[in-house]
Amino acid sequence: MSGTLWKIARQSKQGRKKENRALFFVLFFLFFLTAAGITWFSAAGKVQEEERYSAFGEWKAAYYGADEAQRDQFLENPATSRSGVSAVVGSVIAPDAEERLEDLEQEFAFMYMGSEVPEVTLERMGRDVLALESEAEVMEYLGFSAVLGTLDEGTCGLGRISLASGAYPQAEDEIAVVRSSLTRMGYGAELGQTIQVEVYSPGSETVTKEYRLCGILEPYGGGWNTKTYPLVSAVITPEAAEQYPWEPSYNVFLDYAGSVSESPYIYGLNESG
Repeated sequence: MSGTLWKIARQSKQGRKKENRALFFVLFFLFFLTAAGITWFSAAGKVQEEERYSAFGEWKAAYYGADEAQRDQFLENPATSRSGVSAVVGSVIAPDAEERLEDLEQEFAFMYMGSEVPEVTLERMGRDVLALESEAEVMEYLGFSAVLGTLDEGTCGLGRISLASGAYPQAEDEIAVVRSSLTRMGYGAELGQTIQVEVYSPGSETVTKEYRLCGILEPYGGGWNTKTYPLVSAVITPEAAEQYPWEPSYNVFLDYAGSVSESPYIYGLNESG
């Protein structure tokens, strides 16, 4: 009798061991699935964040076309944790702009054929032939191939701006250009070549300068909310920018602790990222 009871007890104990082992494996498997799921969602979240940063940059607020006083006001705001400033010097006139200008002049002359021709100015030709109201609008119609200016380290970091090849300009005679703008300017991708730019700023005479191509930039800003303001695509040094006889405007990019929706309240901005 006692032997039978002992056998039953031993079998019961062995059964409990099997159940415990089975329970352990079930719990381990559930733990493994949970940990794997958390890791996957975390990794997927980081990938999505990186994709968002690559497309839209890390900045949370931006002000375009600022003057020096506005620029300094944003930079000195105590809420700002990171900032970047891009000086916009002017627009590089496209190689085929001269042909378009000749066509515009011919249309203007034809319009006044047989009558007294008024003073020929860009503004007058734009108004009479193209129904445009300003010289700046006429120049935009004639065509720009790039926007000349500067990109500081903060702007490159917040905007995830990078080089495809070469280096950023260090000397006053160096320039780095976004590849698509380089093509529109009529140049290939050979580093070291001489790049000639004719730069326009509203209300000023155009200025022509030559630079040595030191770098090619990856395209950027395609998904940015710029309110139609231009982004710099042909980069020179701040010292080179100072050689132009007019004051640049500034695109200011900002980061701070808080959500994007708080931008207008923190900075009083009209343009927020």
